[in-house]
Amino acid sequence: MDQNQTSSTANMDENQRSAVAVGWWLVVSLLMRFLTFIFLLVSLIVLVTDSTVESVDIFGFPVKATDFYAYRYMISAITIGMAYTLLLVVLTIFHTISASPIGGKRVAYFEFYSDKVISYLLATGAAAGLGFSVEYNRNLGIDFFNVANAAASLLLLGSFFSALSSVLSSLNLPKRS
Repeated sequence: MDQNQTSSTANMDENQRSAVAVGWWLVVSLLMRFLTFIFLLVSLIVLVTDSTVESVDIFGFPVKATDFYAYRYMISAITIGMAYTLLLVVLTIFHTISASPIGGKRVAYFEFYSDKVISYLLATGAAAGLGFSVEYNRNLGIDFFNVANAAASLLLLGSFFSALSSVLSSLNLPKRS
């Protein structure tokens, strides 16, 4: 009887250790995804509600962020990144609760490769916004571009946390022998 209890206790300890080993990176990944979403949300709010317009176009209309293609690309990258981050937050929460990934290997590979694509999309959106803001601010000196520069900086921080969660998603890949 002692041997049965000892082997079942050893199996329970092994299962608990594997659950803890699986759980820590899921929690950290979830934290990275929440931080990504928060930075993207704040960046979108700052960019869209920028009201420091000091100039008008040739027709007399005030200049908005959506008038520039670089900022349109930023807004598109932010919204795609937010939608993707919300999807992965739900999948990560489900994975944490159920202790098994939904969809198996296919979803693990989807998460791994799409994390790479989204982090690059966010980084290029931040680069487009920062490059445009710095160039036009240097030439025109308008405060509008300073606020858009802050939004692009927040997007860059969001892309950094997205890249970190991308690295953590590699831990979910199936082990190869």
